[in-house]
Amino acid sequence: MRFLTLIVSITLVISACKSNTTNSSAGFSNTTVEGAKKMIKNKPDLVIIDVRTPEEIAEGHIDGAIGIDVKADDFKEKVSILKKDKEYLVYCRSGRRSVIASQIMVDQGFKHVTNMEGGYLEWEE
Repeated sequence: MRFLTLIVSITLVISACKSNTTNSSAGFSNTTVEGAKKMIKNKPDLVIIDVRTPEEIAEGHIDGAIGIDVKADDFKEKVSILKKDKEYLVYCRSGRRSVIASQIMVDQGFKHVTNMEGGYLEWEE
């Protein structure tokens, strides 16, 4: 079962990396760093989720972001308590883990999830 989950996750990452569109067939949208900055500026109710490790977050993060480590065993549990009708911007270091996190959120019934492509590395540039 873990092997199947790994294969599905890798497939999602590859699909997201190849996609140049802003709307993913996986049920979440993708945006650039510039698009994310516009979302943050224009959507005061936007919830920003940083899915990196606590150590990575300590090195720097987007102001106002909630840290929920996608690698942690309780990621699904922590995400499940969030309101599913809110709008979410999800990011990680480079954009790979955030694809996985975004898909988990969509699978849990979240309707408005946007993955920030390029992650925090591009945000810093």
